[in-house]
Amino acid sequence: MSESETVIALCKRITELEGIIASTNGEAVLDYHDLIEASLEPFLILDDEGVIVDLNKAFESATGKPVESVRHTMFADHFEDSAVAAECIDRVFMHGYVREYPLRLMHSSGSVIDALFNASVSKRSANSHLFVTLRTSYLNQQTLEALIVNDAILKKAQEITHTGSWYIGSDPNAVTWSEEIFKILEVPRDKPFSYNDFLSCIHPDDLPQILKSWDAAVKEKKPFRQEHRIIARGSVKWVLGTGELTFDGDRLIRGIGTIQDITDAKEIEEIMRMTEQRLEEEIVYRTGALTDKTKKLKEANDKLQELDKLKSLFIASMNHELRTPLNSVIGYSDILSLGVSGPLNEQQQKHIGIIKGSAEHLLALINDIIDISKIEAGLFKASVEAVNAGDVIRQVVETLLPSVPKSLTISADVPDAIVKTDSRKLKQIVINLVNNAIKYSDMGQIVVSITERDSDVIISVKDTGIGISEENQRNLFQAFSQIHTSGRHREGSGLGLYLSKKTMQLLGGDVTVTSQLGVGSTFSIVVPK
Repeated sequence: MSESETVIALCKRITELEGIIASTNGEAVLDYHDLIEASLEPFLILDDEGVIVDLNKAFESATGKPVESVRHTMFADHFEDSAVAAECIDRVFMHGYVREYPLRLMHSSGSVIDALFNASVSKRSANSHLFVTLRTSYLNQQTLEALIVNDAILKKAQEITHTGSWYIGSDPNAVTWSEEIFKILEVPRDKPFSYNDFLSCIHPDDLPQILKSWDAAVKEKKPFRQEHRIIARGSVKWVLGTGELTFDGDRLIRGIGTIQDITDAKEIEEIMRMTEQRLEEEIVYRTGALTDKTKKLKEANDKLQELDKLKSLFIASMNHELRTPLNSVIGYSDILSLGVSGPLNEQQQKHIGIIKGSAEHLLALINDIIDISKIEAGLFKASVEAVNAGDVIRQVVETLLPSVPKSLTISADVPDAIVKTDSRKLKQIVINLVNNAIKYSDMGQIVVSITERDSDVIISVKDTGIGISEENQRNLFQAFSQIHTSGRHREGSGLGLYLSKKTMQLLGGDVTVTSQLGVGSTFSIVVPK
């Protein structure tokens, strides 16, 4: 029996079961959903208006559209050519059935899938119903493998560029969202998320303009493009929303678009704007004090202006010209390691690991420089809340334990201690100090401890490493300062301690050090309660 004949037989069986229900005056109970799920191909039941009243999980697997977002939508809206799909439904009502009619099914990502339309009509009840199957399994293995590879590449590309996609049919509330959108909005993936739920994430001050722009796009049938803010778990982010809509006359058939996280780019713009503002204020002040004897001072100001502009351009370049390509290098290294483009031998895997490690090291350095620029521009932002310092330390030690050499031991038997600070920034400072202790200790032990005082908590990281001379201690917390020692090379940018101290001071605390050359060092983080 052919695939289409199997489908027709299944449709007839459902029709027979409908007759049984009718003949028993409703005494027999039938759940045809079990029969629908028996089909390995997408199977749908339509009413006489062409609305989907039930469907199986195979449709979700083929299109990427959740079952609940498809139910009660127009069947024709899910195809590249909705008019042809609607004509197929009319043919079924006219002739009783249609077999193996080629249609192009829309995937949630915007791609299309070739499918063969098979359907028959049931007229047992007062209202006619259509039983439809979409045969996609006739695609050859090479085509299926290509679809899987393309889907993996698209998913990784969205992750690298922080760009998610969405798709809607004729019902604007039935939206299909890509995984990256849930990451950007920081909402659970396993719960229903409608168009109205998305609107609730938009910043209240931006919502009226977004609705106005969307209504204009629908009315004028033009593409939609708008930068706006969203609120994700209490934090404000900037996104760029785009969309293109397809109409049949005045009826919306479908729409597809993207949402890109542009928060980093907006922060860089703000740094540049504030730098320019401060520069202009400086020029006005200095120009007002110029006299005949201040020609050299004016020349110095001109040079300062040029250097400040170069600094702003440098920061923008760091973000766009370096950070974006490095993210791509890291992302595509992951793709190659997964073997998406073909298997790699052991030596190739090792080389890919070196590429990724070097890219991540350089990216960390760039992020440190940008963080310093934000602090100097007065754009430091913190989310201060009640934090269990003991939990933070235990998490850090658990994370870094695999990187500790066998010649070293690390312990952190710490009590719970509640402090008022930014949890993420405190964790980064502790990671930095413990990493330094590992880096500068060839053997011995590292002990992380907590001491509570009246108004603050002291987190100490004590090591038995090489120690720091008094001369080096004086410059230890300066930017790009590194300890010069004999023996093996110690990697680092010289920015970690500078950033740690600056950050903790802005949070109302401090970072201090006591050390003895050849004995070891103790770094202390003072955190307010």
